[in-house]
Amino acid sequence: AGCSVVNTYSAFIIGLIGGLVYVASAKLLNKMRVDDVLQASPVHGFCGMWGLFAVGWFANQDDIRAAYGPDEANGTLDDMSGVFFDGNGKQMGTQLLGVVVIAAWSFLMSGALFFALKACGSLRIPEWIENVGIDKVEH
Repeated sequence: AGCSVVNTYSAFIIGLIGGLVYVASAKLLNKMRVDDVLQASPVHGFCGMWGLFAVGWFANQDDIRAAYGPDEANGTLDDMSGVFFDGNGKQMGTQLLGVVVIAAWSFLMSGALFFALKACGSLRIPEWIENVGIDKVEH
């Protein structure tokens, strides 16, 4: 999320923490007995949220200006640094809002899709296939 607004050592730290977020979230979902065979939730959900929050912590003014150009006229970029780079929290608030909006959008769109699939009778496989095992039926 923030490759254009963080420096090299910050990116290294963000990557290390991202690895820990992945491992911890995968273990948490396994402990909660959530079946996520492809590990999509840890990679795209939890690590995606970490990537957004990381900008709020690690964005720096020099890289923001290099990525988005000087904004001397109205000064809107002046207070967008991350918390670790003398930011006032505005960037973190923006990133938090992004997480909330993305989560709400994902929840609503997934819910609408699952509702439609259930209404059409296509959300689950038939019970007899569940009992036999889908691998035996498909292969």
